[in-house]
Amino acid sequence: LLNIPIRTWHVILGIAALAALFIMLERSGNFPLIPVADWENDIRGWFESAMYARPRTKEMFIGQPALVLALYLGLSTLIIRRQLFHGFLVLGSIGLTSMTNTFCHMHTPVSMSLYRTFAGIIIGGAIGIVLGIIILGIAGKVRKALGKMKDIRYGEY
Repeated sequence: LLNIPIRTWHVILGIAALAALFIMLERSGNFPLIPVADWENDIRGWFESAMYARPRTKEMFIGQPALVLALYLGLSTLIIRRQLFHGFLVLGSIGLTSMTNTFCHMHTPVSMSLYRTFAGIIIGGAIGIVLGIIILGIAGKVRKALGKMKDIRYGEY
């Protein structure tokens, strides 16, 4: 592993991942240095007014969709499915951690935590299904386009 050459895109991706991790961890407290964006507050407000209790944002928009996408990739025949599969599993762990944290608040009734968890699974799962259909549709079109190029050999997609 230590003999693998590090490319520029590896460094850029690593810095972006560390920045995202910092923002996520920093905003998880009660007094964040980086405030919640207005558009995110608007989305949270809409969910709070539309539902009995708002599902956790990270769980609903990152974690559960990523787990569904990992499932799609695990069943697909894409050549890069393994790398993407592991990446989406790591993102999916955000949803599982958020789900666990939902039940760590002693002042919140268990029924409320269950409601938030199931609502997050349903909404996040639906988002993941839609994204999976879109991504696999795009991958299929790319596969067909590459298959039409006769002078270049690409291997299995």
